[in-house]
Amino acid sequence: MPREHSALGIDHGSRQRHTAACVSHKVSASSPPARRPTFIGDPLGQSATYITGTLLDSAASLTSNISASASTTFRRLARLHRAMAAATATLAPVSTPMPARAIPDSIGSSLKSWWAVSAKASALSEERLLRRLPYFLPTGTPTPSPSPPVTARVDQITLDTPKKYINTVSFLPGTPAPAHRAPPPTVVLHGYGAGLGFYWPNFETFGQWTARRGAPVYLLDWLGMGRSARVPFAVKAKRDDVDGRVNEAESFFIDSLELWRQKMGLNKINLVGHSLGAVSLFLSAMTLRPLLTRPCSTYL
Repeated sequence: MPREHSALGIDHGSRQRHTAACVSHKVSASSPPARRPTFIGDPLGQSATYITGTLLDSAASLTSNISASASTTFRRLARLHRAMAAATATLAPVSTPMPARAIPDSIGSSLKSWWAVSAKASALSEERLLRRLPYFLPTGTPTPSPSPPVTARVDQITLDTPKKYINTVSFLPGTPAPAHRAPPPTVVLHGYGAGLGFYWPNFETFGQWTARRGAPVYLLDWLGMGRSARVPFAVKAKRDDVDGRVNEAESFFIDSLELWRQKMGLNKINLVGHSLGAVSLFLSAMTLRPLLTRPCSTYL
């Protein structure tokens, strides 16, 4: 053995055996991938090969079963979808409000949205809001039987001309109180430039109050506001006739309220008002005092 090999501690015999083992490993590695390369006398390798083959067979069988089951499920769902589509085609269409538009995020977009809104869009917005009440009945919906404790409806009450109407939301009791002790209905008036939706946080309370008292509650949109008619208005009094100009402006609202009361067939009423509604309430109390039982105002 050369000296340098002895110094390194390398044995030529062992190097040859190591080389032979590497060659044997390379030859075995060229076998089909389904089998693990093994050495003679390696029971662990033989067991691993058997287990791997068994698992591969089971996975293939399971995949085949899942595919067949999924195919059957999809065919059943397709048949069910066709049956539901055929049944739906025979039903009457149901009118549902369109989704709400995005809330304007600037003064300019707010003014544009407010100015450009159509009568149809405002009606959809109102219905979308009122549908949050579980007892709201859209236009044309009959009252269910037996009647619930309270129902809510929206109507446009025509005054003296077809183009002059007041939008009204009514809370009606399912069981009205007996005539001899029925409390007067309550009429709620909003402020200038607003609408009956101003009282939305109180709608649930109005419904409970209606059911408990057995008397209706009505919310109005003033002429020119909310969903009521946009009627022309012009002051005829001269500029220096301040009292005359004020009287004309007040009469525009008070007279429309009185026409609405007559069209609704109401005798005595309770009035609740806010801001302009409160001012109109007191003006009505002075002119219609025998018809009012309990005026109530909130001026904020």
